Amino acid sequence: MRLGELVNHNPSISVLQASAAALDRDVGSLQMIDSYDAIGAANEGALLVLAPALSAEASSYRFDLGLGQAPEGVAGIALSGQADAPSATAMRAAERRNLGLVALAPGADVAAIAVHVRDVNVGGHREAVTRLENLCRIVDSHDPGTEDLSQLLGHLSAALDCDVTLEFERLNVTAVPLDTGSGRPIFLTLHTRTTDVIARAALTYAGRAIEETLRRDFEQANFPVRSRGELLNEFLLSDASTSAEALARLRRSGFAVEGHHLGAHVDLHNLAVGGHDAADNYRRQLRAARVLIDKVIAGDDSWTSAGTNASVLLIMSEHRHNPRHAEIFDARLRSGLAQLEEVEPSLEWSAGVGSVQGGAAGLRNTADEAFSALRAAKAGGITNQLHHFDRLGFARALIRWYEVDDVRATIDELLAPLAELGENKIGEAVRTLRTYLDSGQNVKLTAHRLHVHRNTVRYRINRILDALEVDLADPEQRLLVELGTRAMRVS
Repeated sequence: MRLGELVNHNPSISVLQASAAALDRDVGSLQMIDSYDAIGAANEGALLVLAPALSAEASSYRFDLGLGQAPEGVAGIALSGQADAPSATAMRAAERRNLGLVALAPGADVAAIAVHVRDVNVGGHREAVTRLENLCRIVDSHDPGTEDLSQLLGHLSAALDCDVTLEFERLNVTAVPLDTGSGRPIFLTLHTRTTDVIARAALTYAGRAIEETLRRDFEQANFPVRSRGELLNEFLLSDASTSAEALARLRRSGFAVEGHHLGAHVDLHNLAVGGHDAADNYRRQLRAARVLIDKVIAGDDSWTSAGTNASVLLIMSEHRHNPRHAEIFDARLRSGLAQLEEVEPSLEWSAGVGSVQGGAAGLRNTADEAFSALRAAKAGGITNQLHHFDRLGFARALIRWYEVDDVRATIDELLAPLAELGENKIGEAVRTLRTYLDSGQNVKLTAHRLHVHRNTVRYRINRILDALEVDLADPEQRLLVELGTRAMRVS
């Protein structure tokens, strides 16, 4: 109901200051205010009834200040009891803001006025239930197969006598958040200053139905991309006996196999830190992965995602050579990771990026390079920055060298005796040996870098060399051990 209608209906209410615009404001409820601080937190659409103690000082500067705190969406200010006449400053402030100032006669029944406002807005209990049933019937009769959501929103807007829309941000307290599965919230929003309990209930009921429709539409829209991602995963994991068949299936999905490819492998860390249970951790991982994938891919058919919730592979494929391929790829990937950090501010991630490669072999190569760069980043403790394979320098050559089967077998055989030192000592032994060699076999410098005593270094090195049966005085043996420990570190 309008403020002017309320004044006309109740002779116990008189107007002190109210423009035509102020009298046209909707009154959704009455709210008792017993302190000036409460004015600033008043409900939208409420007529604020000031307690007699506050009303008695309406001519004071405190009232002027309190009036300035009134939110833009309130219906007006009402004085009660033996109220002073508002000051000229207060009257001018109310006029500038198109804010109605009214007074309730001493002894006015505030409860009766509040019931009248409710009955006009909502109706009696029987009318309220009937109205809610009608609104629910509108939602239940909506057929997603023949009507789009805009038609349903139009029917709800007409029934509620105000606009009902879908927004990407919360515009008011009555907006209902919807989870579409995309990782980005959408809000079903009622555009009105007065929202009764029936309207809020109807909005919540409609929200569940609309959420289900949006989630289904999102999943259907992303199904081809997800299916292609599964086929990509299948191809990358296939061996010589299954590769041709997996590649044929990937090609039939529309993937640009013969084009140019660039891949990145992203690992999401510490999502499980905190007091969350396993199910909540899984949901957070799923949400984080979806935020990253949705932001990077953004409906672009040249992108494909694969991997798991905590480890995401992203491939950008172009049918023709594009000199800006790597530049575009990096920009989109950085944008997705920035969005992810907004959603999960404490999240740490590691990311390896391959190089642009052509054809089916190139698709495997760029994915392998991305994974190698990721391993190198994790080995070096590098987080929250992109690690490019083609910028690894000597580490890049070491990774490729160590990936050769014969080389890996030789290194594994060479260092296998370290297992005799005990499972808990292997990592310490490799780290000590690598640091000792990197330090030019200088015991003092090695002890400084490892933060241990020099005698500890001597003891460890003697045990390691005895176990390996190598002579570091022999240049070839020393080179093989040094390359092996370095390759193990970056790989």
